[in-house]
Amino acid sequence: MKHILQITLLGSLVLFPAMAQINLSGLAVLESKAKEMVNVTLDGTMLQLATRFLSTKSKGNDTKAADLLKELKSISVRFFEFSREGQHKPEDLQPIRAQLREPVWKKMISTSGGSEMVEIYTKTEQGKITGLTVISSESRELTIVAIEGAIDLAAIASLSGTLGIPDLSLDQLLNKGKSK
Repeated sequence: MKHILQITLLGSLVLFPAMAQINLSGLAVLESKAKEMVNVTLDGTMLQLATRFLSTKSKGNDTKAADLLKELKSISVRFFEFSREGQHKPEDLQPIRAQLREPVWKKMISTSGGSEMVEIYTKTEQGKITGLTVISSESRELTIVAIEGAIDLAAIASLSGTLGIPDLSLDQLLNKGKSK
């Protein structure tokens, strides 16, 4: 579950953008229940600002990250940490899931075990990924990341282990799973 959370955080650490077309306003009911909350909403304007900052800062990985940003329209991140179990329920996610239906969205990954659950949805247009939504739920935490725009997963993977992006290599992920 921790490596999925790292991938989720990738959206907020590297791709910096804004409100995806997925409407996350239904999660507002959880704000008063949460002990801690993170709300990141960056639009195309902020994305362009981040692109200019990265492309003028240096070469190499910063330039690769800037190239990724150019293709994105928005990213939204919502993270809630609760003081006790049961403060968020599966029904709280229904407004989000209702938007993530076929034929536009496809569920790529779905895992669950005990109180942990992860779902990853993608939206494709003309054979390219143009949207990514990750829902990660644990007994006391809930994270939703919604990215809108052309997403090159191979390019993101090439930045793995740099710029604050967790090491997303297969070996690293497999070793994390063994240490649990």
